[in-house]
Amino acid sequence: MLESDFNSIVTKSFNSQGGYGFKIPDERSTITGFHSKNPYDVYGLYKGKFWAWESKWMNKVQSFNFNRLEEHQIDNLIKSYEIMNGNGVSIFAIGIDFGRNDKRVFIWGNSDLYIIKERKNAKKNILAKEFNELTNFVRITKKEIPIEKIIELINKEK
Repeated sequence: MLESDFNSIVTKSFNSQGGYGFKIPDERSTITGFHSKNPYDVYGLYKGKFWAWESKWMNKVQSFNFNRLEEHQIDNLIKSYEIMNGNGVSIFAIGIDFGRNDKRVFIWGNSDLYIIKERKNAKKNILAKEFNELTNFVRITKKEIPIEKIIELINKEK
């Protein structure tokens, strides 16, 4: 699966579970020589709350190198979280194919984003063995992600 396919699953999940999701198109040049950086991959609305979502996808369990997460992406997620002041959700998600129909989406939301930023700054990758021990994930089933289970995970953070 490609990262764009993963983001399509995220968008579809919002749209089919009573919310609204929109995949922000990748960088485009509307004026020759001008490129803007997207703040994150997907935004959505679910149960009256705004969601900001940045996704990464890996086709197998391996170390996640934080060089794949751009500084502006984590900064924009944190800014969104701070501006929403509890009225929204900011998510950093790493999807991984564990094989045999076991596709997991690891979720770091809201206040956990500061931990992600610290790890990125310290160049402390998430090791493959860590993914086997982490419990902050939901599974993709029938090409959807259960939004309500993500809310449960985020509420456990507090």
